[in-house]
Amino acid sequence: MNYFFNSTKKKTNCNILNSYNYQKQLSKDRKSIVLLALGWGAAIISIFSPAIGCISIISGLSLIKKHRKFAGCTLVLITLVLVYIGLSGFSDGFIAGIQKK
Repeated sequence: MNYFFNSTKKKTNCNILNSYNYQKQLSKDRKSIVLLALGWGAAIISIFSPAIGCISIISGLSLIKKHRKFAGCTLVLITLVLVYIGLSGFSDGFIAGIQKK
């Protein structure tokens, strides 16, 4: 009867696997955060240089592949809008407006 109330915890294979899966999930989250930061930074820069928008779109697609669908789709759609704004001549008008002052 005493073995049911054993207070000492033994490290079983199940606990080791859970710990490993937790560490693996943290690693995935860190990679996703890096992809998000890189993607949003490139999206902002794509207003002035639309070619940089490719980096942001690739980051968004990588996020979708890593099962972060909402974050990835949002990043891709916003990047496409910002690239369109950049191609429409926003950067020329913005820089010309700054130089007049």
